[in-house]
Amino acid sequence: MNGQDIVNYVKPHIGHDWLAISLDGSAFDSSQFRVLMEAVDDKFWMMMKPYLRDVLQHNWDSFALPPLVPVEDILENLMRSLMNNQNFVFVHAPGVYSPAWPKEVRKRFYRDIDESIGWKDKDPEEDWFFLQLDGTTFSGHSTKTTLGNTIRTLLYAWYYQICAGLQTPWENKSVFTIASGDDCVIFVAPHLADVLMTTIKSLTTRNTEP
Repeated sequence: MNGQDIVNYVKPHIGHDWLAISLDGSAFDSSQFRVLMEAVDDKFWMMMKPYLRDVLQHNWDSFALPPLVPVEDILENLMRSLMNNQNFVFVHAPGVYSPAWPKEVRKRFYRDIDESIGWKDKDPEEDWFFLQLDGTTFSGHSTKTTLGNTIRTLLYAWYYQICAGLQTPWENKSVFTIASGDDCVIFVAPHLADVLMTTIKSLTTRNTEP
């Protein structure tokens, strides 16, 4: 959708005198904790699993010769990848020799770090150390950055509206929410604007710098 498409979609759902509350998720990616991703992203992918299987099966059936790997094995590998909420950050620190790394960490290092940086023919423990992060959305991630962030942002907005006393927010004709990634706008009728804004301020952290 381009900008005009979004305008055309939103306008029929809001009144001419409605107010817009813009929520910009400052430091949003770094505050996506593992427990939140498991509650939101993992649940979404478990709901999608039967449809993913149908897509895989359809592709498998189109091959003249069936692949050697069963569809169920591919599906489980895909689900593990989609529901992986652990991240590794590799830091180049010349002169540092870290303890032996687990096999899986070494494998990720060789996959993620370009040889030109200088590790070729050397153990990664020489001049490198790693940090393991549970949660956190890295920019450009194939599913968590846009899709995952959008779903979680919408759930934040839903929670704010519930706390403000708006029952069944997605069906309430006095409020309309739209989101993309960590950006969200809640359009609200004037008679609900003050209570919703007060509730959002009480539940969120704002920049206190002058």
